[in-house]
Amino acid sequence: MNIKKIEEKIILDTFWNQMIYFKYKDQIKIDKEKITNEVSQKKTKTYQISEIVFRASNKEELNQKYKKIKESIELNGFEKTAIIYSISETSKNEGNIGWIKETSLSPILLNSISKISKNEFTKPISIPGGFIIIKINDYKENVITTNFEEEIEKVIKIKTNTQLNQFSNIYFNKIKKDIKINEL
Repeated sequence: MNIKKIEEKIILDTFWNQMIYFKYKDQIKIDKEKITNEVSQKKTKTYQISEIVFRASNKEELNQKYKKIKESIELNGFEKTAIIYSISETSKNEGNIGWIKETSLSPILLNSISKISKNEFTKPISIPGGFIIIKINDYKENVITTNFEEEIEKVIKIKTNTQLNQFSNIYFNKIKKDIKINEL
């Protein structure tokens, strides 16, 4: 690449961005109260969960095993059923995995867990090497603690830049429509 061309592009981009900023800075609308509410409500859940992992080679076998496991859970409880049926190492601890942050869970597991309440268990979820049933023993909601003011400023900058980019695209398209540009 030609260094002269790169310098020209950087200079043009800088002038363009300055022009857009000065032209549209009064039209930028940022709802600081809404951003403050969003930032203050950032929470994450931590789940205390247990699991039963099992294998099934086809849908019929899956349905049969799930039916047996479900009956055993109703009769003996989840923990004893995990000892009997689970092929996971956690079966030694009655299927107890411990406390897991929701950010550590795969989207598929998190989606299934979000549909159940405390002391309930999921339907079988396909995982590599078999199927898993997860029970929520307990959960906690934690407020994410960050530098509150810094986080608000970061969100404001992002929203401001997004709006300026939109104005820039609108203005560029308007100019492009009105003027024939040969370089593009």
